[in-house]
Amino acid sequence: MSKPAIVFLLYLFSTISSHCQSNKVLDNGISKFRFMEGVWKGTGWILDGNTKQFFKEKETVISKLGGTLIQIEAFGIAANDKTHIINDALGLLLYNSEKQEHELHNYQSDGSKMVANAKLNKINEMEWSVSISPTIKIKYVITVEGKKWFEAGFKSTDGGVSWQQNFEMTLFKSK
Repeated sequence: MSKPAIVFLLYLFSTISSHCQSNKVLDNGISKFRFMEGVWKGTGWILDGNTKQFFKEKETVISKLGGTLIQIEAFGIAANDKTHIINDALGLLLYNSEKQEHELHNYQSDGSKMVANAKLNKINEMEWSVSISPTIKIKYVITVEGKKWFEAGFKSTDGGVSWQQNFEMTLFKSK
């Protein structure tokens, strides 16, 4: 084998090897969030002013791109009006290597989007949160036990000192 061919093969091997390793680096704990995978259906409520608005929800959670991110599709309709959409969103849970933290990129059907911090509080419990301003913060805590997904949402208007619940949802795994 000629020297140029050997050099080319070494280059090719190192490129393939580094590419395979980069997928492992990109994972950086995303697999710990796979407890949410599946198709989930159930009900919940969200505060609209001081009134609870009840809804039916379906969430489809799947691992994508070789396990380097988790895609969450959410669709909810008002419990008393099937034509009133409460939630139509796409979330992408991934690892931001620059910040060295997990993020949830959330896209809504109205064109709005946000990037939230995501973390594991403990096994099978994820929290995602975002600061709207220095004083207004929101957080959601998802706990999965077996085939049951429980999620509660909270809002703080004093920078995270006290929290008021403004959302609750219970889903059951259907697939």
